[in-house]
Amino acid sequence: MKPAPFQYHAARTIEEAVDLLGRFGDDARPMAGGQSLNPMLNFRVLRPAHVVDISRIERLRAIDATADRLWIGAAVTHARLEDSALPGVAGALIRHAAGGIAYRSVRNRGTIGGSVAHADAAADWPQALCALDAVVHLVSASGRRNVPMRDFVHGVFETALAPGELIEGFEIAALPPDARWGLSKQIFNHGGFAAAIAVCVLTAQRRALWLGVCGTRPMDMSAALSDLPATWSSAARDRVKQAAIAEIERSGEPGSTDRYRRNLHAVNAAQSVEQAIDVERAARS
Repeated sequence: MKPAPFQYHAARTIEEAVDLLGRFGDDARPMAGGQSLNPMLNFRVLRPAHVVDISRIERLRAIDATADRLWIGAAVTHARLEDSALPGVAGALIRHAAGGIAYRSVRNRGTIGGSVAHADAAADWPQALCALDAVVHLVSASGRRNVPMRDFVHGVFETALAPGELIEGFEIAALPPDARWGLSKQIFNHGGFAAAIAVCVLTAQRRALWLGVCGTRPMDMSAALSDLPATWSSAARDRVKQAAIAEIERSGEPGSTDRYRRNLHAVNAAQSVEQAIDVERAARS
């Protein structure tokens, strides 16, 4: 299959990109790595009259780290995040998450912003960014606004993006040095789509547990950590699993009544928590 004819625009600045997107409206689509967009164009699921290439915009390709926060531009590739010396505990989690996405050839082209904007239920980034309490920076011809990552994905392929709006990047507050994390992912074929994803982040002030592929959007399971012990045991594992199952059942999401899927996500959630509690593993990450 080949895409329907469209006019290609190579934007050099954010201002130029949002001007084009605002001018052409629903007839335009932004493209960075194209790993999500190109198949949809080739199968003619999408038939935009205009494609705006944003991959050359320096601001969208920037990574900026300070003592207090980490900035990742929307057009930064998964491979670059995998290879970068991102600082701190948050940086370790991001590097690990990036390295687990599909194949290296996909990671070389795919971008963090493109993945989040596509909002596939099996995507890797939404859960990790929710667990890190990231903020999504959006820009359009009418100005800028910020949306917490936990509120960004509304459903499968549905986000908070308004017409003509573009993800500029992600802001992540630095985690304390003693913070710990775990990421557990279940895939049935190497490089394939995940059947379950769980990301846990533990600090003295916050306990976060987010699941992916569990519903139409990232699912907050942090309530399952309310009685989390300081050390891990089989009893603690069972407690987290049962709490996760109860939360999944209460969600009413598709699949919440499927026993196999509930148990798969519960076991995966417990594995991510076990990784986070394992201090020696956290030190090695």
